[in-house]
Amino acid sequence: MKPNKPNSCEFCQRHLKLTFHHLVPKKMHKDKRVLKMFPDVDLIHFGIWICTACHKHLHKSFGHEDLAFYLNEKEKLLRNDKVKRFTNWASKQRKRIK
Repeated sequence: MKPNKPNSCEFCQRHLKLTFHHLVPKKMHKDKRVLKMFPDVDLIHFGIWICTACHKHLHKSFGHEDLAFYLNEKEKLLRNDKVKRFTNWASKQRKRIK
């Protein structure tokens, strides 16, 4: 079951339309290394709710393997310098970023 949808982005805290970010990208769900790392996790429901701008930034900044193997937790993502800089900037924006 997907985590409950919050009222704001879990990264920038803005109240925008939210999308579900799979912490392990769906393209990696059948990878044997991923299955070995997450034997008891329902990968399709393993994720966080973030706004479109934050979601696009993640996928522009990191490849599927980096997300699957190194940035597969919300806390790991939030500690990453690229993510920190973007979410800090995005949190100060009023309008939706295209």
